[in-house]
Amino acid sequence: MLRMVIRDAELADAALIARIYNEGIEDRIATFETDLRSAEDIEAWFEVGLPFIVLEVECEVVAYAVGVRYSGRCAYAGGFGVLVLCGTECAGARIWVGGFRSVY
Repeated sequence: MLRMVIRDAELADAALIARIYNEGIEDRIATFETDLRSAEDIEAWFEVGLPFIVLEVECEVVAYAVGVRYSGRCAYAGGFGVLVLCGTECAGARIWVGGFRSVY
């Protein structure tokens, strides 16, 4: 049985999270974004203060979930959505679905 751990994301995970995000950009299946992200770009996400977690399988970060502001408009103050992405190594394997199920 695979060892899966969900934990809070850490700044040290930024490069791995950027890799996963960039795979989604390059594959064109996870986002409409076109600009690749650097570890420094991901580090800025920590400053927002919304939930940010990673899924480790066998001690390797393979997926993440992060809260994202829904809108800057005052009518939506405090509202946010959740972005969940997994790396290509677990896409289709449904590992990330089972791993994050306990979060919901």
